[in-house]
Amino acid sequence: MAFFLHKLQSMRSIILLALLCSFSLCYMEWGGGQRATVGSIQWKILFVDRNPAAVLTHPLILSGLLGQLIILWSAVFPRTPAWATYAGIVLLAVVVLLVLLAGLLSGNARMVMSAMPFLVLAGIHVYRTRNLRKP
Repeated sequence: MAFFLHKLQSMRSIILLALLCSFSLCYMEWGGGQRATVGSIQWKILFVDRNPAAVLTHPLILSGLLGQLIILWSAVFPRTPAWATYAGIVLLAVVVLLVLLAGLLSGNARMVMSAMPFLVLAGIHVYRTRNLRKP
């Protein structure tokens, strides 16, 4: 346990874990008064549905899950290359930007506001990573 606590102490890891949390809290609404967060939809796909393999082949779901795995790997192992972390952020950003676009087009402020924490944290991570590399 101490190994993981030591690894998670850095600000980079904290930002990456916050990115995972903010991604899971993206809020969506669609026809018929249905609504859910990305995290609750993933939970249903992975643990409630009887055949998750059929759903996991969808590109948006696959990109979200793959992006989460890459970000989690980057948070735990600090020597992960920057390009891998950026790839994970881009994979998650595809889903978040679609939620943002749907919220903007439908005029749904909750969907728009739920995407903002992820986008802000991704911007902070990129800014910090680029500024730490400069001499």
